[in-house]
Amino acid sequence: MKHTRISKEEAARLAQRDRNRIIGLAIFAALVGGLYLYSASNASKKRAEADSELAGAAPSRELEAQDIQLIPFDRTDVLAEIKDATEADQELLQTEPLKVVFDYARLQTPVALEAMGLRDLDSAGIAALLADPATHRLEPYRARGVILEANERPRANGIGNDWMGSMRMLSGEVVYFLVANAPVQPGGKRLIEPGDYLRVEGLFYGLHRTTLDPDGAQGEDVAQAVTGPLIVGAKAAASTPKMSEEIARETPSLEAVVDDTIGDVRDKSEFAQAKWELMGKALMVGDDTDWDAAPELDSEMLRAIYDDGDAYRGKPFRVPVSINMDANALGAGDNPLRIEDYTDGWIGNILWKKPAHVVHWQGPFKRTDMLRGAMDDANRYVMAKGYFFRNEVYTTSQGEPARTPLFIMHSVEVFTPQADPSIAWFAYGVLGLTIGLIGLIYFLLRSDKRKSAALYEDMLRRKRARREGEKRVTPA
Repeated sequence: MKHTRISKEEAARLAQRDRNRIIGLAIFAALVGGLYLYSASNASKKRAEADSELAGAAPSRELEAQDIQLIPFDRTDVLAEIKDATEADQELLQTEPLKVVFDYARLQTPVALEAMGLRDLDSAGIAALLADPATHRLEPYRARGVILEANERPRANGIGNDWMGSMRMLSGEVVYFLVANAPVQPGGKRLIEPGDYLRVEGLFYGLHRTTLDPDGAQGEDVAQAVTGPLIVGAKAAASTPKMSEEIARETPSLEAVVDDTIGDVRDKSEFAQAKWELMGKALMVGDDTDWDAAPELDSEMLRAIYDDGDAYRGKPFRVPVSINMDANALGAGDNPLRIEDYTDGWIGNILWKKPAHVVHWQGPFKRTDMLRGAMDDANRYVMAKGYFFRNEVYTTSQGEPARTPLFIMHSVEVFTPQADPSIAWFAYGVLGLTIGLIGLIYFLLRSDKRKSAALYEDMLRRKRARREGEKRVTPA
């Protein structure tokens, strides 16, 4: 058996080759891992860039927390002076108790009344007040109705005037009121007139009784005395009757709505009734809309809406999976739907091109799970169904004017994407294969190294044996 003779230089070269192979495999594994990390980082960077681009078109918004301080009523002794147990007592209002309670009620802001437990006065509530007025004194109530009578009277201190009158609720009951301020009429004058539909928020003082004209006396043909609760508060405000399903379905005020332009921004209050009608449609009859047949918002459709809002006003649309930029529940105030809160939000989509690559939306529902101050992932994506209302001008977070469609949403749902495991499994497979190859080559290199060492030892042994043989045959 022949053996190749290997020199020290050749053995060193083979060892260096083995090391280079191991280093090359390590570099290859590092490149594969680095490529995976780069891909993940690049995806995260692109997502952040999309958020940043859409955030630039988001509105400027500052939310301020309200500090609610309730003022205690420290004249409980005057409550015992209020006499309203008999009809004769109810016809007379004691001056001192009324002044003390009225002065206290005038200090209560709407926020304070809400914190005190403000609730709508209905037939059941009035029945409870009529049955036991003493138990409910100073409880906060909200009453709405058509004004029957109203009289302006000077205050006791001679500064300013108050308004005292009566209203009939839609359920038929009569409520009396004493307020410090009346609604501002066109021309700037404060005035309450019969036939106005107003809202009074304040504290229950006691029962009052007075003679009403025939139109106000429960539909009687002659004047008669009527007993009802007396609510005292800071002001009376304009209100609207509760919306019917018929109005919500037909949205008659929508025809008068026009879009904003950058050079012509309309007062939003001008179209408040139309917006509430569309809100009513979304809330009361939105399920009747064939949402599967509604077009989906894309760049082309948004451009068409942006250019000609009249052609699409009140039409239903579906919002595909998009980015929830922000959404927050806000107090609805007085409204014909009698809802406490509505949700105001913004949706963006990187596939929507300018001039409208974000949309503004409002919905007649309360959502507190969609606020995205930190651009978190839990509610990053949403899908929605709603009706186009109008194009509105707003101020971006960069301080520039912009124009975007406002939609009244029937529903907005958080979309949770299902993670695709194929990329991760592919990366794990490549990593496992690389580790396996490194292990296999390492095993082969060790085996080759052992064989090389054995050959080298055999070569040295044969070389020594040959030298010893040469010495034995050398003549003396």
